[in-house]
Amino acid sequence: MLYNQLPHATVDIRVASSPLANHRWIPNEEAGTSPFSAYSLSREQTFACIAKFESGAFNFDPVAMKGVHAVSAGNSIFVSRNLLEDPCH
Repeated sequence: MLYNQLPHATVDIRVASSPLANHRWIPNEEAGTSPFSAYSLSREQTFACIAKFESGAFNFDPVAMKGVHAVSAGNSIFVSRNLLEDPCH
């Protein structure tokens, strides 16, 4: 669902070279959760996912993304929604 919200984003083909289960941003499976259902991601997991899919190489632990509010890759900048909202409203 993440990339549905990013219509112009690209994905590095190298992402397909390793199983999705090896990506560190993937949440632990909960009992009764289908491996084919969409994941609910935290901000940290979202930025780790973007870093992986944009670079094809970086496999950040979401903990390393704590405090991150934006990621730049190529000619794109991915920004946390809370930075785009007016705090006065």
